[in-house]
Amino acid sequence: MQERSRRIALCGMLAALSVVILLLGGIVPLATFCCPILAMVVLLPIHLEYGARTGLTVYAAVSVLSMLLVPDPEVSLFFVFLGFYPIAQPRLNRIRHAAPRVLSKLLICNAAIAGMYGCLLFLFRAPGAWEEFSRYSMPLLLMFLVTANLTFFLLDIALRRFSNIYRLRIRGLLFRR
Repeated sequence: MQERSRRIALCGMLAALSVVILLLGGIVPLATFCCPILAMVVLLPIHLEYGARTGLTVYAAVSVLSMLLVPDPEVSLFFVFLGFYPIAQPRLNRIRHAAPRVLSKLLICNAAIAGMYGCLLFLFRAPGAWEEFSRYSMPLLLMFLVTANLTFFLLDIALRRFSNIYRLRIRGLLFRR
């Protein structure tokens, strides 16, 4: 019973912290992409301790809360479309050959970008988004896409390293038995 209570408390606290971080992303203009990534990292211990099912449940709860509470839809959609990646990453890393592994990660990244901006432009009809995109030329948009993909691979490396740091150093601080 104590283990179950600990699990619920940790999941609730880390979910709340993720929502607060996402709220900050809606307030601080430069944090539009940094805060969703930090919110993903905060949820990583849930996946590492309690498995993919619990991790996906907390991710879904944070996604719904962010869509309801975060004033900037770009921040919320970034998390909704890419927040599951820390849970999917270990399975993707099990792909033996590098080419299919990299291609699957690129597919996830580009599908998330297309889904996020598709929802932002067509579903939410964000007024500033159409003007912003219409000002950019096609080479600039392609450069944005290339930069987003490179940043995604940096995120992939950072998540892998943070997982190792968590296992070696932080886990013992959270779970003293």
